[in-house]
Amino acid sequence: MFWERSAKLLAVLLLTLRGTPFIYQGQEIGMTNFDYTKFSQLNDIASLTINKRLRSLFVPSGLRWNLIKSGSRDNARTPMQWSAESGAGFTKGAPWLGINQNYKKINHQEQKARADSILNFYKNMIAFRATNETLKYGDFSPEFTNKQVLSYTRTIAGEAQYAVILNFSNQWANIPFEGSLMGTVVVSNIGRSTYDGSLAPWEAVVLKVR
Repeated sequence: MFWERSAKLLAVLLLTLRGTPFIYQGQEIGMTNFDYTKFSQLNDIASLTINKRLRSLFVPSGLRWNLIKSGSRDNARTPMQWSAESGAGFTKGAPWLGINQNYKKINHQEQKARADSILNFYKNMIAFRATNETLKYGDFSPEFTNKQVLSYTRTIAGEAQYAVILNFSNQWANIPFEGSLMGTVVVSNIGRSTYDGSLAPWEAVVLKVR
């Protein structure tokens, strides 16, 4: 549940900020970092070089792996997971990198057919932004932040004002519920229709401010 919720939260963040949104392949279905278990599965020259240097310094294999696995560029280079078919629907041959074994659960085909999927949430957010002058061209103003929560407003003359409130943690959070952070829920990554100042873990809401 939290995997899908956090992926949708990032969609809200990306598509409510100023600037041109960029969605990297697989992001729109919540693809995860690789699930490799050994150095021989890597293809990233930077990761291989770091491993070689750390090994020359007698850094233990397990520690080297933990350091490299979290930062390897191969995390974002695994083949696109199109379906639950063999090869993730990407190829019938041998791809340049291994395919994450969660492709049978996380794939485009499954999400395309599911109304509440990450993929369809991205589509809805893109459509919402595309028809919204405030989100495309409006000013950005930070409202509240702490170790858990980020909130900001987007405004432009003559158009509706929006408040975006994001909980980047696995704990419930509360924020000041007044002024610019009060309004009607127009986007929610957990399907809520009202907002009372509390946020569930990895929750994102967009309010049309009164």
